Amino acid sequence: MKIKTVFILILVLSIAVPCWAKDVVYMSKAEALKWAFPKSEVETVLIELTREQATEIEAQTEAQIYDSDKTIYIGKKAEKVVGYAVITNEIGKFEPITFIVKLTPKLSVEKIAVMVYRESRGGEISRKRFQGQYKGKKKTDPLMINRDIINITGATMSVRSVNRGIRKVFALMDHYLQHAS
Repeated sequence: MKIKTVFILILVLSIAVPCWAKDVVYMSKAEALKWAFPKSEVETVLIELTREQATEIEAQTEAQIYDSDKTIYIGKKAEKVVGYAVITNEIGKFEPITFIVKLTPKLSVEKIAVMVYRESRGGEISRKRFQGQYKGKKKTDPLMINRDIINITGATMSVRSVNRGIRKVFALMDHYLQHAS
């Protein structure tokens, strides 16, 4: 009887886990860029990093740089830069969280939005109330839980991931602006 119960429990869990851990897609790349730059032209620029530069940024931000992180979107109106955006991925507990960070021309966070959330817990980071606390943050802000970012119970790893991802975006923008000609 006990073996049958264990078998049924394993069967139920193996069926339930994929349903419980599915990707939640909030916006596509096209929707995210329209959200970031609703009335602007968008220019796409690829950042070129040597392995040493990438390693330095990874050490500085404690975040891994993926190829998708090396694309900067520049919003322009009448040839004037109205902002920058980077779509980034940052590992949560097990899976990457994909989100967009929109920066002002002076490189402070204007807004962020989760595009795809893949974890079974911590999805509360997709709420506007949580995301709103990043508005106005600059690279000099610590972006640390309980210092300048309020944590969400049950989503601590996701919050840390977003913090790392935003620090990575600041570092990538610094590199881009130092090397842009």
